[in-house]
Amino acid sequence: MKARGAVGSPREPNFALEAYDRNANFGAEEVEEDEAYNAPAAEYFRDINGNTPLPPITKQLIQAFVERFQAQLNGRQMYEERFLLTARAAADGDFTFIQGQCKALMKKIFYVVDVKLNPWLVGSIEQSHCECAAGSGVEAHCKHVLVLLHGVGDMVRTKTMLLHQVCTQKLMDFKRPRKVYFDSPKQAQKLPCRRTRTVNYLLLKEEDMMENYNDHIKNMAVSYGNTTMPILQTIRPANTYAVENDHQYTQKSLKDELLTDLLLMNPSPEKMLDIERSTRQQHQSTEWQTHRSCRITASNFHAVTHSKASTQKHLAQKILDPKPFVSRPTTHGRMNEPVIQKNQIFPF
Repeated sequence: MKARGAVGSPREPNFALEAYDRNANFGAEEVEEDEAYNAPAAEYFRDINGNTPLPPITKQLIQAFVERFQAQLNGRQMYEERFLLTARAAADGDFTFIQGQCKALMKKIFYVVDVKLNPWLVGSIEQSHCECAAGSGVEAHCKHVLVLLHGVGDMVRTKTMLLHQVCTQKLMDFKRPRKVYFDSPKQAQKLPCRRTRTVNYLLLKEEDMMENYNDHIKNMAVSYGNTTMPILQTIRPANTYAVENDHQYTQKSLKDELLTDLLLMNPSPEKMLDIERSTRQQHQSTEWQTHRSCRITASNFHAVTHSKASTQKHLAQKILDPKPFVSRPTTHGRMNEPVIQKNQIFPF
C-alpha cells in the first residue's frame, strides 16, 4: 500500500489492493521503496574504546556531510549534552560499520543509528541509516547521525567519547546549594533564630567564673544521665577495678554488697521461696522481669559463654535492658494457655 501512494494503513488491505487495481491507483504515482541498509550481525559489533581501529573522521568531513545534505546543525549540541547512549564498531571487508543508540530529543525513546565508512577514502561516509522518520534509506542525514559522527570523531582525535551517564555514574550533588551566594559572609550570631532570648556566645572572664568552674561543668555532664555529649570524651572513665582492689574498711567488698543486694549470692531459703511465689506469673510479673534481667538464663547462656571482648558491653546492655520478645509460637501459647488451664485438658 505504501508503494501505491496510500496514506495510512487500511483495515482490510486485500479489498484496498483490489480497489487500487480497479482505479489505477487513483491517479497516484507508485512510490519507490528506499534502499535497505545492510549491516553485519549484532554479534560482530564491539564497544568502541581507545584501542578500536577507526577511520579518520575529521571535523572537515563532518562539515562536508552537513553541507552536502543541509543537515541540522544541533547535532553537536545534542552530543555535548550526552544524547549518545552507546557506540559500537565492526569491520567487514574493506568497510567499517558504526552502530549507536541516540536518545530522541522530545520523546523518552532512542533510535538505532548506523553509519558505513570507507577507510580507504579518508573515512568517507558511504551510507547512513536511522530509525527515526527522517532517517530512512541509506542516505540519512538527521541529527541522530550527526551525534554518532561527532562521538566517533572525538574518539579518533582525543580517545574520549561523551556518552549518556546514569545516576550511579554522577557525583552526589543533592547537598549542593541550588542558589549561589554572592554576598559577604555572615556571622553566626547574626543569623536568624527562632529563640526569643539572646544568647551570649562570649567566654566568661576569670573574675566572673565560680570557684572550680571546670570541675563543676564535668560533674554536671557526668551526672546528667545516659547521654553522648562530646564533653564526656574528655573525661576519663572511672576505674571500677581500682575501687574494688583498694583497701576495704567494711566486712564485705563492693562487689559482694552488689551481689547480695541483687540476691545473686547466698540467698536465704526463705528469700528463695518468696522469689518463687512472686514470680509464678512469669512475663506478667514485674519481679520476674527484674530478677531475670540480672541473671544468666538458658536463653542467653550460649551468647554469654561465646561472647568476645568487643561485644561484651553490648551484650550486657542487652541483658540488663531487654526488649520484649514476640514470636508466633509464644503469642499462640499465651493466648491459649488460659483456655487449657480452665478446661483442665492437661492435669497439673
